[in-house]
Amino acid sequence: MSRSTTWKDHAGVSQHRPPNQLSIERISLYDPILNPMPYRLATPCSYRGCPKTSHERFCSTHAPLEQKEIDSSRLSSCKRGYDRRWRKVRLMYLRANPLCEPKMPRARELGIGCGKPARVVDHIVPKECGGQDIESNLQSLCDRCHNRKRATVDKQGEGRGKSLTIGRRRPSG
Repeated sequence: MSRSTTWKDHAGVSQHRPPNQLSIERISLYDPILNPMPYRLATPCSYRGCPKTSHERFCSTHAPLEQKEIDSSRLSSCKRGYDRRWRKVRLMYLRANPLCEPKMPRARELGIGCGKPARVVDHIVPKECGGQDIESNLQSLCDRCHNRKRATVDKQGEGRGKSLTIGRRRPSG
């Protein structure tokens, strides 16, 4: 008994063919250029009371509103301590240390430090946690390594007034 297969072609017209006559057209239906599939399911917008769905955290209506709220609550760079004096310190440090060479503990283990030209001068202990603009608290990083450091070390709380070692647990009690 021969079974026929049904699918829709590129124009949306149903096609019927016996299995022995299947062609490359059926495979090309899943071509990401001709028929792109979403990379993940749409979820409800995180904005309170919004019924829309989105592939991001907020729908296209509420994403700009949320970003505006975040920007308005953040202090200016000068108020956070990154003023003219900091820009001068940063420039002098980059001239003296032009390559991506971190000074923080376990940097190589985290994949930070590649030896490429540095563009960022990073505080090992952030200024918001009492870090100062002194040479022993600064390190030159490329953009990639700085982003990696921010995503791993700073998000885990290291450098924010806590120990600068990763993986060690403090005794509870």
